[in-house]
Amino acid sequence: MSLTDTRSAATLTPHAWEPSPFKLVSIEKALVPQGGARDTWYNYVLDNGRSKIVGTHRGSLQVVSDYATQYAQELNVRAVACQSAWSTRPKKPG
Repeated sequence: MSLTDTRSAATLTPHAWEPSPFKLVSIEKALVPQGGARDTWYNYVLDNGRSKIVGTHRGSLQVVSDYATQYAQELNVRAVACQSAWSTRPKKPG
């Protein structure tokens, strides 16, 4: 941001409480994990700008891509539909 920019930093960056969607950012071929079947394995990375999830899944590149994309979508739905584990909750009656 330059000195002549009249916009505040708050308008340029997302708010911390706004959920950022997870996206599949990479898939790379992986070594067979210890005790894993001798199939093809891939490592995948999901990222939402604040957190990264690194996983390993067995199958073709297409199977792993579909799996990781579905996983990201489920995380995004959960983030919008549910309350954070760290947010305040109403007090229980009694």
